[in-house]
Amino acid sequence: LFKEFMIYLCRTAFNPEYGVFAASSDQTLYPFPGVFTMHANASKLFKFLGKVVGKAIYEMMLLEPQFSRAFLNKVAGRQNDIEDVASIDRQLHRGMTQLKEQQNVEDLGLSFSTTDESLTGGQEVDLLPGGRHVAVTKENRTKYLHLLANYRSNLQIERQSA
Repeated sequence: LFKEFMIYLCRTAFNPEYGVFAASSDQTLYPFPGVFTMHANASKLFKFLGKVVGKAIYEMMLLEPQFSRAFLNKVAGRQNDIEDVASIDRQLHRGMTQLKEQQNVEDLGLSFSTTDESLTGGQEVDLLPGGRHVAVTKENRTKYLHLLANYRSNLQIERQSA
């Protein structure tokens, strides 16, 4: 009976439709960045789900959800880098890889900001102070890529992985 309860609980809580976790393109799960706007008690919910996963590990139960590398790194206390963005958003990672090779970066009209769709109404977030007014150039694109990767794979899921 306990095993069936755990299976049902995990299927429900880790289902992306519940709004606590999101699924990447390869169907691995990571914390939904906008969870704190959807669930008033999100911190308690993550703490509880952490205990559920811990109990399953202790009981040597196999859980169905597969977590993304970026989320597992954060839980383990490691920082994610550009390559770990792929485990959350493969399309963004592909675009970042193409930007590394781009000759005319200035023509793209990028700035040191990103649109965070998980925030209400898709808000623009500065990757550095005043970033929306700083153009990405060939000379500073590496910094831009590192700041963008840090935001997407570390800062957006920081509260959920603490």
